[in-house]
This record gives sequence, C-alpha cells and structure tokens, in this order.
Amino acid sequence: MPWCFLLTFVGYQLGTNYTRISGPLHYLDWVIVVAVLVLIALYIWRHIRNDRRARSAYAEKERT
Repeated sequence: MPWCFLLTFVGYQLGTNYTRISGPLHYLDWVIVVAVLVLIALYIWRHIRNDRRARSAYAEKERT
C-alpha cells in the first residue's frame, strides 16, 4: 500500500511535466522487458532442472 501511495504522489507531482521526462524514461522500458524475459527464462530453466533431478531421484529410488 505505501508503494501505491508513493506512485500516486509522484504522478501527481509530475503533472504536466510528464511529457518532458517520458522520452528519457522510454529507454527504461527495454531494460525492464529484458529483465523480465531473463527472469522468466531463469525460472523455466530452474523448473526443468529441478524436475529432471526429482525424476532421476525417484527413478533411483524405484530401482532399489
């Protein structure tokens, strides 16, 4: 909730000046998109890796 209040306050203070600063901030969009894609890829990779480990451990347990 504090984060929402902070964003609301900053947005209100920017007011009409947002058009002046939105240009430089546009480049941060790409940084955020790349970061999100990297995090998604890491999540999928870890999920697959852990699933393979669990399956192999289960298979080893079933053999004995």
